[in-house]
Amino acid sequence: MTMEKTMELYEGIPGSRLYLCRGGGHVHQWEQLPAYNEATLAFLREQAGT
Repeated sequence: MTMEKTMELYEGIPGSRLYLCRGGGHVHQWEQLPAYNEATLAFLREQAGT
């Protein structure tokens, strides 16, 4: 997916958050697990209001 398409999707989904993993590849959720988990948990906590 191109960055242009990524931005189009991000801007078109209300309440979405854009997470860019510096140094991550196609499986950044494995390659950069602590950063991925931090971003994911922050988003989920925000949605839950905690």
